[in-house]
Amino acid sequence: MKQIGLFTLFCILNISIFAQVPLPDEQILKNFDRSKTYFLLDDNIFGTYNNEIKIVADAYWKITKHEYINKDGFEDKKIEPLASILFLSESWFNGNKESGKFNTLSLNMGHESGALEKMPSVVEFPLSYANYDTEHYAYKLGLALKYMQNQVTWMKAHPEIKDSEQLLEQLKNTREKTTGKTLYVLKNEMDRKMQDPAAIKKIYSGKVKFVTKEEIEELIENQDENALILHLVAPDQDVNGFICLKMILGVADAKLYYFDYHLTVSKLKPGAFLKSDFQELSKIK
Repeated sequence: MKQIGLFTLFCILNISIFAQVPLPDEQILKNFDRSKTYFLLDDNIFGTYNNEIKIVADAYWKITKHEYINKDGFEDKKIEPLASILFLSESWFNGNKESGKFNTLSLNMGHESGALEKMPSVVEFPLSYANYDTEHYAYKLGLALKYMQNQVTWMKAHPEIKDSEQLLEQLKNTREKTTGKTLYVLKNEMDRKMQDPAAIKKIYSGKVKFVTKEEIEELIENQDENALILHLVAPDQDVNGFICLKMILGVADAKLYYFDYHLTVSKLKPGAFLKSDFQELSKIK
């Protein structure tokens, strides 16, 4: 069971991933470009988040200069409009608290009032359901940071997308060819019917390989251009929630190849990558 540090609790914003809230406007994005990004560390000395986020931020955070702060540093920086702060928060899907609570990487700008609810949001990335600890998602933190930077760049190029509901629709329409790529997945993130390579092959002709978390982390470190991974945010029998988010990302550049979500209210649709997802992948030409 997850032990949440005081910094995480202190920094919880009422963020609702994909709810109809405005995306950062041109001025906020310009302010972000001029900012230094401060990674807020957790005060849970027994946790592994601080070490993991330092390793991946130093390796993959390229869009702004960055440094690390604790609670006192956060108090100073949250009132600076040209300070961007990246921290762990908790959020809900589409404003529905019954859907389940997520661990989320949140990137926000400071606000002169110092009020958390007024700090402009730049981008969020759901890591897992909130019941899980850092070990559940740490191996993908580097890819999460790459994706967040990509998303900032994408928003600058698409000012016509005004709110997160439009963004969700855009993501759902993302379908990129996986020809020549290998999809690396954890076997336990597949629907039971899809845990047999032969069953997958009947539906999807692309390469799929079952691997461990350690092997995925190594793929990310090596920036394998022909590797794709599944990022799954799903509940299980010990976790309250009914939203299953599915993203397929390129390991080298965090390019989004596939995005979808489903409700896990039926035994036919558990919190896993489904047969129907492979069918969708097979349709991409």
